[in-house]
Amino acid sequence: MDKKECTPKSSIISNIKSYLCTEVLTCSVRQFIMPIREQLKLFRKMRGISQIELAKKLDMSHDQISQIERGVSNPGQATLEKICKELGLEQKLVLK
Repeated sequence: MDKKECTPKSSIISNIKSYLCTEVLTCSVRQFIMPIREQLKLFRKMRGISQIELAKKLDMSHDQISQIERGVSNPGQATLEKICKELGLEQKLVLK
């Protein structure tokens, strides 16, 4: 069996693990009513994305991401949508 045959299966398994992890964490986060800023930080870290990487992908500054995660500033609706989309989250789940 060569690596080319294994790659799609590995990718599928990785996607399933990521999905399940997200679902379990989403339920846990909602259960404990974690503030949005903490949810975003948790999911960003779960995805293995740094604040700097996320900021670059969203065309924002690192300081903006940091301020949101620390609760210094609250993201607007459009910003929250962009962050959720980039982290692969449904915004309605974060806001519950």
